[in-house]
Amino acid sequence: MPTPTSLLTSAAKDAPPMFWSMDIGFVHVISLNTDTYLLGSTMASTQYDALQQQLQWLEADLKSAAQRRHTVPWIIAFGHEMLYSTHDSGHVSQASILRNGGNATHGPFGGLEHLFHTYGVDVYFAGHEHVYEHFDRIYDGQTCTSATAGTACGMNTSARADGCPCTAHLVVGNAGNREFPYRYPNGTVEGFAYPQPTYEHFRSASPSGFGFLTVHNATTMTWQQMNAVSGQVLDSHVYLRGPL
Repeated sequence: MPTPTSLLTSAAKDAPPMFWSMDIGFVHVISLNTDTYLLGSTMASTQYDALQQQLQWLEADLKSAAQRRHTVPWIIAFGHEMLYSTHDSGHVSQASILRNGGNATHGPFGGLEHLFHTYGVDVYFAGHEHVYEHFDRIYDGQTCTSATAGTACGMNTSARADGCPCTAHLVVGNAGNREFPYRYPNGTVEGFAYPQPTYEHFRSASPSGFGFLTVHNATTMTWQQMNAVSGQVLDSHVYLRGPL
């Protein structure tokens, strides 16, 4: 659905909210303004209001999308900041705020993971940290299983049950800019500060790369992360959905 400009004051309509959604083939695509989570507990009242508006809109949009999965089965969301990170303490802290929410001077604010979980978002794409990280379908830091999903759920080898609410997370921040790759003062590439968790499919601090998401049909999507230097595939995955 479009951004809710009808809720804005006349002065604000020149700069409508930076979030929207639309159906593209078999996919319901959601674009989020995750910058509204920056500053966390110290956010200003205008930022807090913008975040609350976006969360209210997002739940309504997800609810509508979930009811139409017989025709548009996949739900994919993307935003600038990620919900999971293993590179450094700063990004891990930011990811936790987006995932779980928190408390600001103006009141509490919700995170994104519970909404993604409730309405079965399939994949969330982000950037922000200048590395590549591919997390499996997870919820609350646990691999998607019948226990964490609340229903039978397959990853790569079996079809995913309709409505299974675990989300895969892809951080594709390694396209390359003046900050890439992260380097120590001596010039060597800065690796990951945290051990790779069991629920992380693949990660890479270098070289630069880009990805292709192919939506084949209502039940199958494939993802490929490419090495921008060699053109070779660094990482790949098949996402499956069960019959609707």
